[in-house]
Amino acid sequence: MENVSDENENDNIGTVDADINIKDNLKIGGGYIMQQQFDDNQRDIVTGRLYFFNDLFDLNAEYARSSDDKNIEGTGIYSNATAYLGKFTFLTAYKKYENFNTKITDLPMANHSGQQLEHSWDPGRDEEGLMGEIRFLPNYENELVLNYAEGWNSNFKVRQSDLYSEFKHDFENLSIKAEYGALEQINTESANNWYKELTPALSFDFMVKDLPITIKTEYQYKEEDNGAENISHYEPKLQTDISIGNYSASITIENQLGESQEGDDGEFWVGAELAASIFGNTDIRLFVGKEKGGLVCRNGVCKYQAEFEGLRLTLTTTF
Repeated sequence: MENVSDENENDNIGTVDADINIKDNLKIGGGYIMQQQFDDNQRDIVTGRLYFFNDLFDLNAEYARSSDDKNIEGTGIYSNATAYLGKFTFLTAYKKYENFNTKITDLPMANHSGQQLEHSWDPGRDEEGLMGEIRFLPNYENELVLNYAEGWNSNFKVRQSDLYSEFKHDFENLSIKAEYGALEQINTESANNWYKELTPALSFDFMVKDLPITIKTEYQYKEEDNGAENISHYEPKLQTDISIGNYSASITIENQLGESQEGDDGEFWVGAELAASIFGNTDIRLFVGKEKGGLVCRNGVCKYQAEFEGLRLTLTTTF
């Protein structure tokens, strides 16, 4: 393989993966990944997984072990289980990572927000966590969700709590969903950093003739303390998504009110995206504007985006 010395270049990756159906409701799998990193350090990852399900219970468990030329060994464990009991659904998830930042894909964080332990923390370096969720469907019109997760590192100096709740009610021609999220992080290992994020949101799904429309409002509050100063701000957001057959459009307006590490209030993020599904297995998306980054949900797809300003054309196909 080519010796890539520029750290801005991508890694070279080769992989093989296979699943075996032991029974109709039991499957095991495994894989091998070879990752030639930009510094010419080769990393080998061996994985194994198990998936079991029946009418009352689902279980998914994954384990991976890595080693490289620098004699650094890493492990990754992630599992989740779901139980179905009448009108209730119970879900639990567990994660444990040690020196397992693969850079190949995002690691599951075992919390609703998908956040790593702390903003400056390397994902997979040293973290453990547990999540629990209760979902209640008393009838066809209502749904209630309560999710809570805790995360920590090996010496408990980096910790995180993550709360999410949701209530949804379906009328004949309108669906209303109220959400509330509360994320708190603390890092006393290298510095006395503390961060809190509160996110109430309200969304409406309805039809105008044959056009499905979603309107979501959000009023996020962020506060952080780095030991020298305490700053806080709000980020109100309004988003509208419209679908027409295989085409959809999304417009987002977001504003910062108050101070943050990046600057004072007055920051605006305005962006629009047009999406189209073509050939049955291909999506094309055109975004123009400015977005602050993080978890972005638009036109039926949620994914993490880096901060961006300008014009972006994305083509995604599946085989």
